[in-house]
Amino acid sequence: MNSESPALSRRRVWALMFNQLPSDPACSGNPIPKTHGESGDAAQSISEYSAFDDLDQCSAFFEQYVIQDVRESATMQEVLGGAAIGDSFRKQLRESGSAVAHLRLIVADETPAGLSPDSTDSDPRQKSELFGQDRNVSFAELRIPRTGHPGEPVPLHDAVRDAIVAADLIWVETLIQTESADSGLNAAEVGVRWVQQMRSMMKSHQRPNDVLLVSSLRGPGRKINSPFTSTGDEGLVHAPLWIDYGSSHSCRIQSLVGSFDFLPTVLEYVTGITPAEQHSQPDNESTAADRDNQKGSRVLTNLDGAPSSLVTAAESFCPGRDRLLRLTGDSWTALRSQQYLLVQTTQCDQPQTADSECEAKPAEVPVRYLYLKPDDVWNVQNMIVAYEAIADEMETLAETLSAVEPSAESV
Repeated sequence: MNSESPALSRRRVWALMFNQLPSDPACSGNPIPKTHGESGDAAQSISEYSAFDDLDQCSAFFEQYVIQDVRESATMQEVLGGAAIGDSFRKQLRESGSAVAHLRLIVADETPAGLSPDSTDSDPRQKSELFGQDRNVSFAELRIPRTGHPGEPVPLHDAVRDAIVAADLIWVETLIQTESADSGLNAAEVGVRWVQQMRSMMKSHQRPNDVLLVSSLRGPGRKINSPFTSTGDEGLVHAPLWIDYGSSHSCRIQSLVGSFDFLPTVLEYVTGITPAEQHSQPDNESTAADRDNQKGSRVLTNLDGAPSSLVTAAESFCPGRDRLLRLTGDSWTALRSQQYLLVQTTQCDQPQTADSECEAKPAEVPVRYLYLKPDDVWNVQNMIVAYEAIADEMETLAETLSAVEPSAESV
């Protein structure tokens, strides 16, 4: 009976991944244009109701979801955890017999809708490194015009439709190709509505309660104007995450979670494999170093840095345990807990001068910045002097966690 129990909790999953979205798109809509007869104040106070508002009405939204690798060269696999997590994800999908449909959805200003003429559902060269050359993964590339009617269905080949119907995981990699940020957000809405439409059309009595996850590989970059300065590329780091598991209840969750949690979450929904089964080490196993750390830590006790499934966090409406997540940028690294962000950099983010300290001493120990979260949204108030002990403690804890975390082979 135990061997069959995971299958009882298996769910079909739609994973919609954008290349870029602001941290809260529902609050980024354009005002509705004023029409004849409306007062200015009344018209300007109304905002367009968007597809992201629909998501907010029926999903768990993680307000403190952070992208853990925002390097310009980072691949999708690196953003979602790296090779070890990606390999484990693919392996457990194969071992569970889960069928995967990988769709690359391109939303552009002007493009004919339908299947791209130079791609098919079986061409492995088109597949991203997330699924590699796995021929068991059905692939198709679809193009949708941004200006198309939101209710107009996109033509699908029969083979593509059949692959979606049979799939346990429909991974929708969405690329936005527009000229401006405003049109990009509008194009993202088109992508969301398309997936919601497909999800509704493909629903059956055998699979009445599928799951939808929507997120992005990064947020939009944000320039901090003088006299303020900022470190850590918070605009890129802070991205949205919705999980609609079919309850029709909405909530906003403040627990800190990261992009390395995305694949374990998808895996638990699709396969029924719990977080404890995804790792070789039991959750309750504690090493001597871990126990010593918990005794010696004054503030940051019992923090966890390993990737984790978010299924329980999304469905229980309860705050999760605090985390200590590692973040990586092009010229900086960081540690993020629920209350603090510690950034280390060896390069100046501000314009350099002839007597710049960073320029004069390039081999110097990395400069540290500490910001209070989530209050300091854009990392403009460096509190390292007042909270230096916290910064030291975060670094010590990170070293301890690195020593006790499972090896890459067991992730």
